[in-house]
Amino acid sequence: MENFLRLFPNPPYKARRYYMLLKDDYDSVFKLAHKMRKETGDGLNDLMVWPSILFQLLSAQVVNKPSTRAKITGPVFSVTLEATDQRILDVYLEKTNEIMLKDDVTRPFEWQEIDLDMKHSSDWKFTLKEEFNFFQKYISTAPPKSSCTTCHKVAISKLSESVQKGVQFN
Repeated sequence: MENFLRLFPNPPYKARRYYMLLKDDYDSVFKLAHKMRKETGDGLNDLMVWPSILFQLLSAQVVNKPSTRAKITGPVFSVTLEATDQRILDVYLEKTNEIMLKDDVTRPFEWQEIDLDMKHSSDWKFTLKEEFNFFQKYISTAPPKSSCTTCHKVAISKLSESVQKGVQFN
């Protein structure tokens, strides 16, 4: 890994933003993800989509809850952007907001809506360990919250079909 980073340096400027779909529409997920990839190009480091049921589980388990109940309407996009210059990153952030907020399909989402102990997305800092450990404390088969997680990588063009198969399976 270290040798690879010498050939292709890790861009020093990174940002993450979250957006919640206003309804469970995985066809919209495909359209938005495709547009993000097309229009942000190399600036798009990572795009994850988490199902709404996950956020319902998280909001039930957190200790430091907000006074109002979280309005969970659909899946949440996690968009990580990177650039070699802050000005370029700012352009990527602006383009991402433009894409994600167009047509009122999504809304900005912050973790504080379900857990007051979580950081605001503008305060997020990249670490290699974060992604691996993120859900370990929330998802488990039995107390005391032992990890039992999976990661499913699905082509965005097949996401809607995959979700439907999962619903049929349940």
